[in-house]
Amino acid sequence: LNPDSCSLPFLPYLPSGLAMSIPVNLGLNPLIAFYLGRLTNLGIALGLFWLAIKIIPRGLKLLPALILALPMTLHQISSFNKDAIHLGFGILAFSYIVKFALEKKWSTKQVLICLASFSLAILARPQYILISLSFFLVSNKKRFGKKILYFSIAGLLLLAILVIAVRTSLLNNIYSADTQSLGHSTHATFIYPATQTWYLVEHPLQFPVIIWQTISQSYDYLFKGVIGYFGWLDYTLSWTIYLIF
Repeated sequence: LNPDSCSLPFLPYLPSGLAMSIPVNLGLNPLIAFYLGRLTNLGIALGLFWLAIKIIPRGLKLLPALILALPMTLHQISSFNKDAIHLGFGILAFSYIVKFALEKKWSTKQVLICLASFSLAILARPQYILISLSFFLVSNKKRFGKKILYFSIAGLLLLAILVIAVRTSLLNNIYSADTQSLGHSTHATFIYPATQTWYLVEHPLQFPVIIWQTISQSYDYLFKGVIGYFGWLDYTLSWTIYLIF
């Protein structure tokens, strides 16, 4: 195998991989391994969503439930994709952030679980590391405690170093489908995230222009992608389903 074929850590694939290894080593029907890997990811993600719904304050419990009900979410968490880990731990971390923002009583255990959830979600999708900074929007020395606050800062810095150490997508070229055709072309091209990042750093005023061009040119794709765009962006749902959502 090409060692550069995947620059992400293997941790998000461990649960489904370990589950599949059982029927494989026992010489059982390959279909058992196939479905067991999918059901493992599904079970983990559903458990994490259940915890998120339980933790988030009253009045907002429908929010994680709505995210879970999206066809795209159900499609991803029932696959072998690392997004099952990313979505599950991501929504759990989000629920804790909302809880910290609206409630005065915190515990060290809750803080540690929130940081661990952020870490596991980001390891699956390193490009979302900046979202973890939302943790500090709801924390301060008075409410949080000096020691725990410093520990949290150190933890997030360590996470950032770890993400870089495992060669994230920001440090590697990505081989991807032709972005101009939004997945409908058999052509492929190289994307250079590091070059794109430095371009934005050197030309910050271009960022809103790029955002506007992306939305105006790809609004249909972006709208469908939130609700459900399946396979390798090969097929979608009926417009009726999109309008209902």
